[in-house]
Amino acid sequence: MVSTSMKSVIVLFVLLKVSASSVWGAPQEALPERYDEPAHEDPATESRVDPILKTLPPSPPSEMGHETTILKHPYQCALFISRRFAGSCTIISEDFALATSVYLFGVFPFDVTLKIGATNVNKDGTLVYINDFYTHPDYEYTADNDIVLLQFDRKISFSKTIQPIGLALTSPPPGESVSLSGWGEGIANNSWALHETELKIIDQDVCNATTNGEATEKIICAGSDRVFVCDHDIGDPIVYNNTLVGMYVGGYSVCRNDNIIYTRISSYHEYLKNLIKKVRKGAFEEKSSE
Repeated sequence: MVSTSMKSVIVLFVLLKVSASSVWGAPQEALPERYDEPAHEDPATESRVDPILKTLPPSPPSEMGHETTILKHPYQCALFISRRFAGSCTIISEDFALATSVYLFGVFPFDVTLKIGATNVNKDGTLVYINDFYTHPDYEYTADNDIVLLQFDRKISFSKTIQPIGLALTSPPPGESVSLSGWGEGIANNSWALHETELKIIDQDVCNATTNGEATEKIICAGSDRVFVCDHDIGDPIVYNNTLVGMYVGGYSVCRNDNIIYTRISSYHEYLKNLIKKVRKGAFEEKSSE
């Protein structure tokens, strides 16, 4: 069952693998390695029934999404740590992108590189370095407040393959379809080519039951009956009506149907607006590397 305690275990596991003393240098154009090898867990096989609400059924084997191009998802960027692919990020302006926190724990800004405008992250795209990143001040290694603002070291130029996306002011209702895209194990099956799939927004009561009551108002749940996310799908955006609705924040490291937790972007609209204003003015004093 997905829980913030499981996510905390994953964070600690990642911390052991992160080297905070990486030597800075130009990343290679071809980056065939992934940042972390997934742990092997057995998918759930028993029914999970809440005393009042039925949760999601046992997880069948996951299928992969279908190939797409960056032309359909020009806001998508790939995040590398120490030259290894870690997950997705999302461009929101000429100087900022959003990501989630789990792979950035214990990492310095000079360890992080982005690729923008890439359909195949092993072949295409433009490398972008970051000046700094800013985790939420109330982030405590759970799904709540799992959002990071990445500041580019320069303003990027927009094109057909590189575009920002707007932030959702409200969230779609249960049952609505959203688009998920990424390069991770679950959706792309390690192919390095950008893939996409359709998810459905899950009712908050079912979400809460499936996650042992830990689905707060800052979390939105989305899932599929055939394509399930897992390692390196971290940060994958869900999009509705051309706005960013959520980003996958993690769960079990194997691909299963109860990996359904996403940061609810509408809960952070004012926070992000104020943070961006401070960073642009050079008024943000709490640096991420401290």
